[in-house]
Amino acid sequence: MNARRAPTQPPLTRGQSLFIGLAFIAAGAYPLAIGLGFAAARPGSMHAPLWVVAIAGACFMLVGSALLVPRGDVRLRGLLLGLMVTFLAAIFDWVAFGPGERHFGGGFSFAGAAMRTGASETSGRAVFGIAAVLLDAFALWGWYRWLRGLGAGPAEDQSGIE
Repeated sequence: MNARRAPTQPPLTRGQSLFIGLAFIAAGAYPLAIGLGFAAARPGSMHAPLWVVAIAGACFMLVGSALLVPRGDVRLRGLLLGLMVTFLAAIFDWVAFGPGERHFGGGFSFAGAAMRTGASETSGRAVFGIAAVLLDAFALWGWYRWLRGLGAGPAEDQSGIE
C-alpha cells in the first residue's frame, strides 16, 4: 500500500520570521495602546472593556515577539506563546462568562448563496463557553509543560507550548 504524504512546508527563513513578527507587533500596537489609554477609539466603537482590548492587542504582539526570538530559545518562545494562549483564553472567558449583555450573529454560505442569522445570547455564550474551557485547559497544560521544562537540561528542553 502506497500512502501519500502531505507536502511539508519548510520552516520560515529568518527574514520571513522578522517580517511576519514585526507585522504582528504592528497589528497589536494600536489595540494595546487603546486598552492602556494611550490612544483613543472612535466614540461608540468599543463593545468590550479596555482590558479586553489591551490583551487582544497583546496577543498579536506576543505572537510577533515569539517569531522574533531565535528558534533555539524554546523557553522564551514558550513563555511568550503561553502568555498569548492565556490572554486569548481570558478573552473567550470574558465573552462567555463575563457580566453584561452580548450580541451574537452568524451565518452560512453554500454554492454562492449566503444566509445571515442572529443568535441568542445564551447560544452564543454557550459556544464561546465551550471554546473558553478548551482554551483554559490548553493553557494549563502548556504552562505545566513549560514549567516542567524549566528543570530540564538543554538536551531535554521542551516548552510544551511551542
